[in-house]
Amino acid sequence: MKSLLILLSTFLSLALVGCKEGTIVYDIEFPRADSDEAQPPPPTVRLSAASSSLAENAGTVSISAALNKVSKSATTVALSVSGTATEGIGQDFTIDSKTLVIPAGSLSSDTTLRGLDDSFVDSEETVTLSITGASSEDRVSEDGDQQVTLTIMDDHSATVLISDNTTVEDNGSVIVTLSLDNEVQNGFWVTVERTDGSATEAEGKYTAETDKVTFTGIPGETHNVSVSIGSDTKVEDNETLTLRLGSVSRSGI
Repeated sequence: MKSLLILLSTFLSLALVGCKEGTIVYDIEFPRADSDEAQPPPPTVRLSAASSSLAENAGTVSISAALNKVSKSATTVALSVSGTATEGIGQDFTIDSKTLVIPAGSLSSDTTLRGLDDSFVDSEETVTLSITGASSEDRVSEDGDQQVTLTIMDDHSATVLISDNTTVEDNGSVIVTLSLDNEVQNGFWVTVERTDGSATEAEGKYTAETDKVTFTGIPGETHNVSVSIGSDTKVEDNETLTLRLGSVSRSGI
């Protein structure tokens, strides 16, 4: 057994003599303990809204800026406002604050956006809130492009009234008046259609047409529609036809 071990040792020595020596160098660098690279990742902030819409009449929505982990110092988040709605007293909405401060050791801070009522029909309007800056001693960063959009829902309506009228068939036409009872911001249009009553189009009692009437949206605004009627030589009872509103260009009418 001893002679076998001597032979194996001799063989290994001979085998190693024929090998080229090589050196493997590992270049490993470790960051300094006080460097930025050695620190844990900084907190990130995200913007959110409790709802995507609010009522025009005193509706509210809570807006929150939240960190993914607590910061050892206060975090200041600045917001900007855009959209179709107008900010300010007497306008479409107000916001309690556009600068949110998250205290050290806390995760979030809130502000409230408030809808303001008016007396007229207007379209749904939008408010877009965006983070324009976030800062703290912990080098807080924004969690992606932070933006929330809210819709202010209008709660008013307006009515277009069509007047009744009477004429004799020999006149060939009759004027019917349309009137608007409430203000409509930016105006609208409606169509007016004729339908059979006891008088029918098939008998030639009237001409079936559709009128498109455009309102500027002023309260009390009126427009006239002329309805062509037919005449004959027969003695007959009084007859009626009906005018009704067809299409309308916006909601709330």
